[in-house]
Amino acid sequence: MPHFISSLLRAAILSLVLVLFLPLPHQGQPPYNRQYVTVAGKKMSYKSFGLNTRLPGNPVLIFEAGYGVGGAINFTSLFPALSKTASGLGYDRNGEGESEQDTTVMTSRDRAQRLHAFLQVAHVKPPYILIGHSMGGSIIRMFTSLYPAEVAGLVFIDPADFMQSKKQHEALRLAIHLDQDDSISAVRRLERMAADTMLPTLPRHRARQQLRELDRNRDLREFDSLAPLPDIPMAVLLTYNSPRPTPRDTAAARQMPTKAVMEMMNHFRIENYQALLENSDSGYIMLLPKYQHFVHEQNPALVVTVIEGIYQKALEGLKGSNEK
Repeated sequence: MPHFISSLLRAAILSLVLVLFLPLPHQGQPPYNRQYVTVAGKKMSYKSFGLNTRLPGNPVLIFEAGYGVGGAINFTSLFPALSKTASGLGYDRNGEGESEQDTTVMTSRDRAQRLHAFLQVAHVKPPYILIGHSMGGSIIRMFTSLYPAEVAGLVFIDPADFMQSKKQHEALRLAIHLDQDDSISAVRRLERMAADTMLPTLPRHRARQQLRELDRNRDLREFDSLAPLPDIPMAVLLTYNSPRPTPRDTAAARQMPTKAVMEMMNHFRIENYQALLENSDSGYIMLLPKYQHFVHEQNPALVVTVIEGIYQKALEGLKGSNEK
């Protein structure tokens, strides 16, 4: 099924419907060498900087990419500047980049647990500062809930809104005019893809993932029941865009959200991330009008500055705790 239609149906990422599947910009990247480890019998790929010179107890930056993007290359444009003060790594989730597929990894909880296992096998000890882009935001949120003592800070880069309430989701569904026939048709297309043995493994697996995520009572329930985040440094970078004026005389154009729908999406996303930061004395949201989804590609210097700020606050907090 088209990416746009499937993203509308997936409550976890409804607020990013216009931008979630934008192609990754192709830019020259520094020559950081790939490394590999085997986790749960599957090869996983990553690129890192500064791990060998990391001081004991200092936080390490862990980068979590968005849907369909290999994290081992997605953030390397940030590595040179960040390597002056910190160490870090970006990795490919199973089935992305050069990491082997693992069809047992289905939910956000599965992905967070796999990240934890990967870090253990790669001998990268906490504390961690997690940086999540797009869908990666949901994974670092889940990781922090599962392993709160290991996380010293969080940076969300234009994250998906995985916190939508039933009321918000229904309001958006009605505003977009996504009726029951559309939902049934989409589900049937996904079911056919998941069952089609002529398709490669990866698209069949993703179809099964999307079928799961269409049911709000399953995957998103994981987030509804999570405890609030601890008082750690956090930053949330949110793009804030209105759709460009387009003719509404084609079927594809009529499926695009209107300005009113986009404003509703933006409002819900800001509201939900404000609630997420309620326990963080140093947490903040930065609104970025006219920015695109890959903020770290559009303005690396801005993202580096934000990450460095969270790193310094986390470092101060860790030193203060050790002195008590």
